[in-house]
Amino acid sequence: MHISKQDLQNTECKRRLSIVNNLSGVKSAFLIGTANTAGQENLAIFNSVVHIGSDPARLGFIIRPVEGFPRHTYRNILETKTYTLNMVPIQMIEKAHYTSAKFDVTENEFDACGFVPEYRGASSAPFVKESPLKLAMTYESSIDIPMNDTKLIIGQVEDIYLADAAAIDDMGNIDLDILQVAVVEGLNTYYGIEKKGWFPYARKENWKK
Repeated sequence: MHISKQDLQNTECKRRLSIVNNLSGVKSAFLIGTANTAGQENLAIFNSVVHIGSDPARLGFIIRPVEGFPRHTYRNILETKTYTLNMVPIQMIEKAHYTSAKFDVTENEFDACGFVPEYRGASSAPFVKESPLKLAMTYESSIDIPMNDTKLIIGQVEDIYLADAAAIDDMGNIDLDILQVAVVEGLNTYYGIEKKGWFPYARKENWKK
């Protein structure tokens, strides 16, 4: 089967969006927890979290166009400069999925979707208590992507919380299979993780054909 750029442009809108959203394969599913300065909590699922750098530890994620849209997560981050990243436990994928619904700013997705907010350390943003891997983040930068009016939000990792110490080995490898977290394809298809192997840093002299 061959789908050309012209074929995509001629495809019915919802089908085209589904195809394109699935092209990048499976990605980690994160619930981003925020609160505004009045203490109103917000929770939303994202599938675009990416590694930016290791020293200091930085992660980024994509925010869709903000002009004319509420984008509570984005506005809370700009207001407080803090947020949390919480991997989705496999047994709670349906609840996590529905945090993407259009809730009013006065509604709390933690309550509406069945998650428990948790506060740890110095972060003023809520964590997801049920998440097996939680990160406290400090907002650092917003980079405009003019082609489609999206933004790359970059933050530094302040704290890491793991539900099981056995999930991280002496070399720093984190076993997501042990943590039983979900990954997502496109916007609404979820998978579990099964570890298939581990390999050392790749050097061509060590490769045996």
